[in-house]
Amino acid sequence: MVIEKLVAGLGRIFRDVWCVGYRGIGAAFENAILIERDRWPLWIPVLFGIGVSIYFALPIEPPKWLGLQSLIAAASCLWVQRDEPRGFLMAIGLVVIAAGLAAAQARTYLVITPILEYSVRSVHVSGRVRKIENRPQGIRIVLENPTLTGPAVVGRPMKAIPKRIRITVRGTAALRPGDVVSVRASFRPPPRPAAPNAFDFGRLAFSQGFGAVGYATGPVQVLSNGSEGIVDQFANWISTQRLNISSGVLEAVPDERRAVAVALLIGDRGAIPERVLVDMRDSGLAHLLAISGLHVGLFAGLLLEISRNLLALAIPLALRFPAKK
Repeated sequence: MVIEKLVAGLGRIFRDVWCVGYRGIGAAFENAILIERDRWPLWIPVLFGIGVSIYFALPIEPPKWLGLQSLIAAASCLWVQRDEPRGFLMAIGLVVIAAGLAAAQARTYLVITPILEYSVRSVHVSGRVRKIENRPQGIRIVLENPTLTGPAVVGRPMKAIPKRIRITVRGTAALRPGDVVSVRASFRPPPRPAAPNAFDFGRLAFSQGFGAVGYATGPVQVLSNGSEGIVDQFANWISTQRLNISSGVLEAVPDERRAVAVALLIGDRGAIPERVLVDMRDSGLAHLLAISGLHVGLFAGLLLEISRNLLALAIPLALRFPAKK
């Protein structure tokens, strides 16, 4: 009897403490959310990134329907909670997280490509040039929808050929994005990390959509310029303009500064000599060669200037809304 009363008393105490604590935490959380009211839109990329992180944190590849089903379920919660402000706000967060998960999974299926099964030497490869990068001793090209022919391929048939392959070519070649070329080259699958938790080049190659890397063992022959759709033509035009900027800077600026200038302008770091890269890493300036705060600041400043001036031209908007904000 005494034990039952003791248990009942402890249960009431625990319940009272839990209710007080839950209400206090809930009130504090609600106040924190209300304080951040003006910054709610800034949480959208954070929640979206959480959804992307969930996908990459999974130990195995999830079912194809997971992202879409999650997005549908979150949207259903949003509809159910449409009349409840607190629940509606939380449902919006769930929708953004589910959208990040679905976007990461969709991106994976968009770039997925067969990986070369074994190394092949001295085979003829033909395909359309999709990308050109300058290198210290030559260029590096990405071929799309390649065709491999040669004894090394005939003797060991492949299950599937990668949709894209990357080839390093020594010397210069008069190539432009969109050209259909043929070259003799050797290939191998993208290398695995050199050590546990080291840089995974294979993962980078997968995200960029190519399943083999190699080097040319002969000259590159341009077969034709070919005809493509409007989207591909526009993409090739953009790549050609970037290539023209790179070529112009490399011809005009002396010494190694030209390669650094190209990296800052268009993001092509391939022409920078290794010793310059080592010096920049040792000095702590290597981050400037990537998409750093410098590039983000330049782009954000340009976007702010253009959008603010356009909004200022609309007098009703300029008088009623903070154009800068």
